[in-house]
Amino acid sequence: MEGWADPELFLENTIGFCVLHDGSIVSYCATDSVSGTRCEVGVGTEPAYRLGKAAAAATITECIKRGRTDIEWHTHASNKGSDRNSQGLWPHRTRPARGYSGNLPAENVGDLDLNTCLEWGLHLEKASDHINWNRFHATGAWMLAGDRTRAIANLRQLVDGGWDGEAEWLEGYWAVQSLVDDPEFKAIVARPRAIREEE
Repeated sequence: MEGWADPELFLENTIGFCVLHDGSIVSYCATDSVSGTRCEVGVGTEPAYRLGKAAAAATITECIKRGRTDIEWHTHASNKGSDRNSQGLWPHRTRPARGYSGNLPAENVGDLDLNTCLEWGLHLEKASDHINWNRFHATGAWMLAGDRTRAIANLRQLVDGGWDGEAEWLEGYWAVQSLVDDPEFKAIVARPRAIREEE
């Protein structure tokens, strides 16, 4: 339901399927950004299973049956696995469109090479002079580049700069998973959690 205004809207508009293993969801696909006949599908899968294409195929087939025929697949160009999964799922797949954002343009460790991570780290640090939120992604870029010191520095500046995010966002951010058990990371992340608990 993440991102939906309320449960009824979610249940009314979402079409999706998941793959279960021993009673746990290991891959899923569901619609979001639903408007009339248009929707975007989002896919998630546990690394050990990689069954997102099966869930996506079922979801896309059901979308077409229900009249949601303008289906979009959103992924970063660096996510080769997602791009491969999208191929062959519907007959009139068009060329990918290019979009730009302030987010790190990747979704998995290994999507970007070292030089690209370094470039993004520098770019996002510079962008942070204007928008503090960019330090969130700069932290991830520096971790992917293997620079723990710079990642921690950006994380500290993010929190010290009045960031209004949730500690769980930092702990769940895929690009910093190798940092989450670090005592310095834990101490910095504890501050926004303490502020939330006081409110």
